[in-house]
Amino acid sequence: MSPVRRRRRYSAGEAARRRHGWLELVQLSGPFLTLPVADRAFPNGLPEVAREPRSAVRAAVADALATRGATRHQAIRAVLCEALDWAEHLQLDADLPAALAEPVPEHGLVLRPDIGFYAESGGSHEPEESIAEADDDNEAPEENAHTTDVEQPWRLLGMVTDWGAHPLARTVTQGWSTSPVERLAVLLRARHVPIGLVTDGRWWALVWAPEGGTSGVAVWDASLWGEEPESFRAFVALLERNRFLSVAASDTLPALLAESLGAQEEVTETLGHQVREAVELLVETLDRLDAESAVLAGVSDDDLYDGVVTVLMRIVFLLFAEERRLLPSDDEVYVAAYSVGRLVEQLEEAQALSGAQTLEHRTGAWHRLLAVSRALHAGVAHEDLRLPAYGGGLFDPDRYPWLEGRGSVDAPAARPPAVDDRTVLRLLQAVQYVEVGGERRRLTFRALDVEQIGYVYEGLLELEVRTAAEHVLGLHRPRDWPKGKEPSELPLSEANRWLTEVPPRLATKLKARTGQTESALEQRLIRVLADHEPAALRRAVRDQDVAERILPLAPVLRWDELGRPSVTLPGRRFVAPSTRRASTGTHYTPRALAEDVADNALEPLVYRPGPLETRERSAWRIRPSTELMDVRVADIAMGSGAFLVAACRYLADRLVEAWEAEGRPEALLAARHRTQARLSADAEVEQVALEARRLVAEHCLYGVDINPLAVEMAKLSLWLVTMDRERPFGVTG
Repeated sequence: MSPVRRRRRYSAGEAARRRHGWLELVQLSGPFLTLPVADRAFPNGLPEVAREPRSAVRAAVADALATRGATRHQAIRAVLCEALDWAEHLQLDADLPAALAEPVPEHGLVLRPDIGFYAESGGSHEPEESIAEADDDNEAPEENAHTTDVEQPWRLLGMVTDWGAHPLARTVTQGWSTSPVERLAVLLRARHVPIGLVTDGRWWALVWAPEGGTSGVAVWDASLWGEEPESFRAFVALLERNRFLSVAASDTLPALLAESLGAQEEVTETLGHQVREAVELLVETLDRLDAESAVLAGVSDDDLYDGVVTVLMRIVFLLFAEERRLLPSDDEVYVAAYSVGRLVEQLEEAQALSGAQTLEHRTGAWHRLLAVSRALHAGVAHEDLRLPAYGGGLFDPDRYPWLEGRGSVDAPAARPPAVDDRTVLRLLQAVQYVEVGGERRRLTFRALDVEQIGYVYEGLLELEVRTAAEHVLGLHRPRDWPKGKEPSELPLSEANRWLTEVPPRLATKLKARTGQTESALEQRLIRVLADHEPAALRRAVRDQDVAERILPLAPVLRWDELGRPSVTLPGRRFVAPSTRRASTGTHYTPRALAEDVADNALEPLVYRPGPLETRERSAWRIRPSTELMDVRVADIAMGSGAFLVAACRYLADRLVEAWEAEGRPEALLAARHRTQARLSADAEVEQVALEARRLVAEHCLYGVDINPLAVEMAKLSLWLVTMDRERPFGVTG
């Protein structure tokens, strides 16, 4: 369908988006409130803020900005007391109990809150007499400090940072490289308080730190509240006193955020669909370039498809690694020259400044994707940037030399295919943004499990590249059409038979190919084409007679954003369904299933006595760490490595358990910290646990697969869960 005539698919979703446009004004990191949940909580939009508190906050923030933070504490009080109405439930600074402090022994630091919101009106929250306040020498509170949380029902804790400190900006303090948000998340989990605030008076970061999950952050700039009143209304609606004390349990802020996170499976499915669409886009682009300058000479259909999948999986992996800071995503040189996560922003800025057509005549983004692949594979040794040589087949430039413009591994350097910046932008947008429930938002890879890389990859096994023997039409299909049914490609000869049938049953035939109802298809078929569409079809087909034969089906074809129909000419290539996934028995394994299988299989091997000797778990004894390191796990058809990743996590946890039983000091220290803070998300695993994962991955795990790319994906998955920036990708069992 032409972009001029493209209809909105979700009228209700568009109305909700208009009511909650503030979601696009807030800087988000990690899982946060989704549009459907926000619209359920605020079906009529956000409530207005009274004029008096609005004016008080505006004046206080303006004064703090004018004095460069000298009056920021007055601004903070104005926001908390005037706008959020916390006065009767608020404690600040020295009034907060010393029991809320949390030591970080490995860095010699103590984290203390500066802001506290508690539930009981008029309640007394004096410091516990039995718990000495930690001093500047980093003396830790007593072991039972966290037990006071039950007696003092804190609903929110916050920290005040130095003026001008952005809450997501990382700094190094006594060897600990963290942002204010990350430091607060440690404190929140230690005190079992899911919600927190970080502010300097101008920047306000709402932090959600669920125990055992990934932190989510939303950042507001108070200096813009006057220009963006909707953003200010959202801040107040989410954090006002009544949101903590007077709403139903399902409408409290932690509950709303948890409800939003529950849509993660839908996000993963959407990502899978979008990556498959990106694969189609890149195949179409390369095939078009091949028609112009033979860039795919000697490249088979299978090699073309595998190379394109490799490019997309490189992008997905790099986004995972950059957001988990396994690559130097904070380094200015890396960000400017290599970062994939920042490339989409840079291309969008260029498009906004110069227009989309300008991007069609640039190819720098494609060269950048190739450059970062070479850098990771061979390493970088420069005074301004250093990267280890990670190796790995996924990033090997000699694996698909035609991507680099070389006809063979030994061929001299040549010009790579001229994939334009607009195409690369569309590829990155397909991977980095998802549309769920009518809402389009940036995807945060920190919130995804490593196993979900496998879901995306294994979904691509359902497709392959074919060379067209005749004109092939690409039919429009709904986003939720089952994976095994897409893409919908129709040979012109078959379409002609449908068109000549008596009585005509075109809608009936198309229903099975597109997943749409007959009535919907009949409505599409009678759509009047836009003026430019017949001409665009003739240009694509290059044959007037063939174009006339295709014209009745033009309304049900796929049309790209440039207004071009999906028609593959004879001898050109297209993406079609494949039988390779069914023939190889490949299936996606969710994390929960993989962990359940691994846990039950390995339990009898790591405990002695254990489940084979007694059902009494209290009688089980962990085997010595040296014996655990002798355990060998082999997956003979490992796919993308879901079971090996689960085995790695399980054996590493048991190895730490053995170290604790053996009195290893760092393990005992980590055990204490884990009990207090409960840091279990992959992005926040304790150092001792990471060491255990690395040892397990190197000595205990083995896997093979008939698909070489699956082997590479499994290696990368293990590299991600071991989070070892200094080790090559392929060094596992």
